[in-house]
Amino acid sequence: MKKIFSWGLMAVALTLFNGCSKEEAVEIPETEGNPFALVATPESRTVNEDLNTVWAENDGVNVFHAAAGTTAYTSDGEFTIAAADIEAGKFTGKLGGALNEAAYDWYMFYPYSKYITTPANTSSGYMAIGSKATDSQTQTGNNSMAHIAGENYPLYGKAVGVAAAAVPSITMHQAAALVAVNVTNPATASDAITVSTVELTAPEDIVGTYYINFAGEEVVYTPSGDTYVSNTAKLDVTNGTALNPGESAKFYLGVKPFELNNGALTIKVTDGKGMIYEKTTEGLTASFTSGKIKTVNFDLATAVTEQPVINTYTKITTQAELTSGQYLIVYEAGNLAADASKDAKSTGIGANGTNVKVTIENNEIKTSADAFTLTVLDASNGTATIQNTTGSYLNSSSGSNGIVSATAEEKRNCTITVNEDSTVKIANFDATTQFRVNTSNGIFFRFYKNETVTGTTASNYKALCLYKKVE
Repeated sequence: MKKIFSWGLMAVALTLFNGCSKEEAVEIPETEGNPFALVATPESRTVNEDLNTVWAENDGVNVFHAAAGTTAYTSDGEFTIAAADIEAGKFTGKLGGALNEAAYDWYMFYPYSKYITTPANTSSGYMAIGSKATDSQTQTGNNSMAHIAGENYPLYGKAVGVAAAAVPSITMHQAAALVAVNVTNPATASDAITVSTVELTAPEDIVGTYYINFAGEEVVYTPSGDTYVSNTAKLDVTNGTALNPGESAKFYLGVKPFELNNGALTIKVTDGKGMIYEKTTEGLTASFTSGKIKTVNFDLATAVTEQPVINTYTKITTQAELTSGQYLIVYEAGNLAADASKDAKSTGIGANGTNVKVTIENNEIKTSADAFTLTVLDASNGTATIQNTTGSYLNSSSGSNGIVSATAEEKRNCTITVNEDSTVKIANFDATTQFRVNTSNGIFFRFYKNETVTGTTASNYKALCLYKKVE
């Protein structure tokens, strides 16, 4: 789907699309597996910005039908749109069940997932809202909404009581709510600032992966798991322009709809120089509703500021360079480092998303992130211990996937080998597991069994590198 969605506040829902000409009409077949067509029009909202919503060639949607007024849903699988049918919004596919009743309720969901088998979905086929819990949304430039489209911003729709002889026409609605953080550089500021990141934290989870039930009057969002959703929505801003004193700009985040009832909202903005501006506002009552924009004003003059301490880390490329000190454990392809501030357990450092973003330039990282304390015990064989900032030692149980805080002294030791390609092998106390990052369904920094690392799914378990703090 093209990233030119429009959002706005609408008092009245749009009517179903009915512009299909006679030439576009398709006689309803009654046999399972026969070709079938529907018309789907994404909601066009133009109050806030003059944008259009446009399907793209080969966009795929899930289609379901049920006899009118019933919940015996039949999945019709994937329907797709051809380039010639984009203007009409006509999707074609094959029926998953015969049409033998007088009228039907039709349901549609974008993006298509083979795992979604019902519009009353609560346990299969999760979808991201805004971003995965571990990821950030990305906005290019100030005031841009171009990123609020595509697979992380699902659409749903239904048409009820459609006569069996009619072509179903469905208005598609946005499943996400949209928050516009309006950042103001105060007129009293001495310098211009360029926004690089925006974070919004709410009392409940607002981004991540959800099972979306859109069969009823109200859409229900069920988290796919506690570690796969987050209370904090993150936005990276690229190619932003500087805000001079007195200027403002909006930054948009897609989130799961939620309510604030005398609750708190925290906004944190980081500028291009690493300065952090943060403010928590208590006692708020507001609705963040699907398909609508809620603007939250953030005047930097009212925020608490923090200038982070930036440390420099350089990449270890040989065994001889492995000496005691402060280290980042880095997944270079993802520009991510394991979060050293978390407890050494599978719900701490090893939990999905417990990482920090880093920027790597010429084998060097500059960051304010916490580092691990690596103590070399025997340089001849790479024996060492690795501690996080809480003092717990990273290790694993013998031959078990996961991560634990080693308490017994004899189980604290790791063996670290710097490979020829500068990646490192970090083996647990009895060399039955290796510390890796698993990228198959999230981001997990954990120890994994040797046979897991080298088995048929080895490509999911990425090797890591060590970056040492420059003192």
